[in-house]
Amino acid sequence: MEPAWAKLNLSLDVLGARSDGFHDLRMVMQSVDLHDDVTVTLDDTGVCRAETNRSYLPCGADNVAVRAAQVFLSRAGLTCGGVELVGFAKTKLLEPNEKETLTVEVKGEDFKTYDSYNKRTYILEKGDYYLGVGTSSHNAINNILAKKGYSTSNGMDENGNSSLVEKITINNDDFEKYSASSQTGYKITNQFDDVDINLYEGTKDQKITYLSRSNWNETYPTKPVSLKCTDEKMVYDMQYAHVPEANENDTMPLMETITSEFGELNLAMIKDLPFNDPMWEDLLNQLSWNEMNYLCTYGYLFLAGRL
Repeated sequence: MEPAWAKLNLSLDVLGARSDGFHDLRMVMQSVDLHDDVTVTLDDTGVCRAETNRSYLPCGADNVAVRAAQVFLSRAGLTCGGVELVGFAKTKLLEPNEKETLTVEVKGEDFKTYDSYNKRTYILEKGDYYLGVGTSSHNAINNILAKKGYSTSNGMDENGNSSLVEKITINNDDFEKYSASSQTGYKITNQFDDVDINLYEGTKDQKITYLSRSNWNETYPTKPVSLKCTDEKMVYDMQYAHVPEANENDTMPLMETITSEFGELNLAMIKDLPFNDPMWEDLLNQLSWNEMNYLCTYGYLFLAGRL
């Protein structure tokens, strides 16, 4: 249990909306000697929810603490237990008391999952899958939990409707059905093994345990992870300023030169052209060395933002 201290806002300015739907704020605050007691626990439902002794406070997705937990886990690459939108349909503009029946098609591919360590491709795992209908993602979760036998006695904020859920059981693993792209027919396999410590060549003699929703208790970190940078591959990758080897066929780029038949270009003129259109090359030819250097270094060394 930890205290969540209260504060008084002496001033609060909402600066503007951000691209993630939240707002930048500027505040002057004064702490006060009041607090809520907050306890965070893990259970086997996999759902973010709140419990409180104040009956007027919401406990589901409308609770600010629940929303904060969802955002935190999302930014950390994790998720609260949730539902995935696999299809939807909209009615026409209905008159009072008018009804319309809609059909939603769910593709078999929506049941696949990626196995990066063993099969290294998409697989269909055996087990139980739940197709639920809900008025919102939170409502759909409650309906699925109701189908699994959970209710408010298990800590849910409200009971779900199990009749709006269909349970589908896959009896056998299928490692071939979705192992190739449905668009191109090419086999699908790992392309970014180097970003996984347990697959990276430079740490082949070192392993770490990633946090897993399927086994919170045994995988939740209790101390910082440390790695030794002694492998030749890892040492090389950790060093900066590797100079590409020169090729005898390399040519120096043009700088500050207008090569387009349309004269001087700007980004607005060609923004809708495909990436391999030669006019992109014409635009790059117009850049000065300083502009090119700024464009490249800013892109990988800095993050646009403000305090």
